[in-house]
Amino acid sequence: MMMRVGQAGLAVVAVALAAPAGTALAVSTIEWKLQKAEDFRAGKLDGVSVSSTGEATAGFSLKGQKTSEQLVWCLARATKDLVYFGTASNGLIYKWEAGRLVVAHKTGQTAVTALVADGAGGVFAGTIPNGKIFRVAADGRLSDFAKLDVKYIWALAYDASTRTLYAGTGPKGKIFKVDETGRSTVLADTKTEHVLAIELDASGQIFAGTARNGLLLKVTKNGKMTVVADIGGDEVRAIALLGGTIFAATNGTQRRGFAPPGLPIFGG
Repeated sequence: MMMRVGQAGLAVVAVALAAPAGTALAVSTIEWKLQKAEDFRAGKLDGVSVSSTGEATAGFSLKGQKTSEQLVWCLARATKDLVYFGTASNGLIYKWEAGRLVVAHKTGQTAVTALVADGAGGVFAGTIPNGKIFRVAADGRLSDFAKLDVKYIWALAYDASTRTLYAGTGPKGKIFKVDETGRSTVLADTKTEHVLAIELDASGQIFAGTARNGLLLKVTKNGKMTVVADIGGDEVRAIALLGGTIFAATNGTQRRGFAPPGLPIFGG
C-alpha cells in the first residue's frame, strides 16, 4: 500500500493481487482520492487533524489523569515542559512534568485559586481563605511570599519587567501591588465585593473584572481607575487582550455596556 499527501489532499492507492500463490499474478489498481474535509467524514480519524481545505496533518491526542482533590481551580505554565495546577479543597499544587501528574506541594490552605508564571521558571500561587501568596521557585521549592489583609485572592498577574505582582482580591474588591520582596500595598479600591480577573497590557496597565456588579476596569500603574465598561452581568470572570480589543467572560444577566472609540468590548 502507498499513501501520498499533498496540496491536493490525500490519495490512497491500493494494489490488489488477483491470483492465488504459485500462479501468474494479475495486478489491478484502485485509487481513492480524498480532497475535501467532507471526504473524510465517512471514516474515523485517529491521531490526524483535517483542515477545512482537506489538508491532513498530525493531530492531538486526549489524555487525562485524576487528582485526589474535589476540583482543579487554575493552572499556569512555568516552562515549556512544566505546568502547575491549583486545586481545592485541600489546597494542593500539582505539577505535570514528563507525562506525569504529581503533587508538588501542600499549601495548608483550602484552595489554590490563582497561579501565574514568574518568568523565571517558577510560579506565584494565590490562595483562600487567609490571603496567602506562595512562590514555587524554578528549582521547585515552595516558600511564603506575601500575606495580604484579605480572605480571598482570586486573580494574579505578573509584570516581569518591574518584578511586580498584582492581586485581585475579596471580599472588599481591592487590587494589591506586591514588590519582589513580598511587601504589599493597595493599588486600587474598586468599591466592589471581589476582583475576579486581572490582565496586563503591553504598557503595564491593568484591566480588572469585578463582582457582583460586572464592571470592567482600567487601572494605571499609579492606581488611577476608570470604568471601561459596565458589562451588566454579575461577574467578569476572565479577561483577554488581543490587539485593541478586550474580551471579557461574564456570568449573570444579559450584557449591557459601551465601547469607547477604538476599544471594542466583547462579553458573554
